[in-house]
Amino acid sequence: MPVMFDTVDYGITSAEEWQRRFGQPLKFAKDKGRTVEAVYHPGGTIAVLIRNLKANALLEHVTNVIRGDFNNSPIARSYSMIFCDATHDEEEIRKNLPRLSELGGEGCVFVFDDIVTQEHADLVCSYLNASRHFMTRSMFPEPGKRCKLLLVETG
Repeated sequence: MPVMFDTVDYGITSAEEWQRRFGQPLKFAKDKGRTVEAVYHPGGTIAVLIRNLKANALLEHVTNVIRGDFNNSPIARSYSMIFCDATHDEEEIRKNLPRLSELGGEGCVFVFDDIVTQEHADLVCSYLNASRHFMTRSMFPEPGKRCKLLLVETG
């Protein structure tokens, strides 16, 4: 049986919506312009997400594409694996981990993007019934790049 998954995305379609959501202006140079391209793509970031899922032969495995904030989503099920790209700083961790911990079923494996300090890893784990965790080294050789992954197994 193939692995099936849900995905949640804000579905941002304008600089004004970005400003309201994140409290800061959309920066045109962010990610070499890829963020602006996604926001202004017809259909916004959801359309780009769907395009990328199709391009990687993953769309057939998606059960739901939910537009909005997962904290306010109607999801009423438990997951065995959750990938989260919404824990970039202490504020996001404190805002998002209570709901994420509810969504993780027994033995859930969580993968968090851009957890770059041990303090943030410890804070994430404090919200979960973590049986073990592992943080990768930076995935980019250039200084200043943020991408590290934190893997947490609950149990």
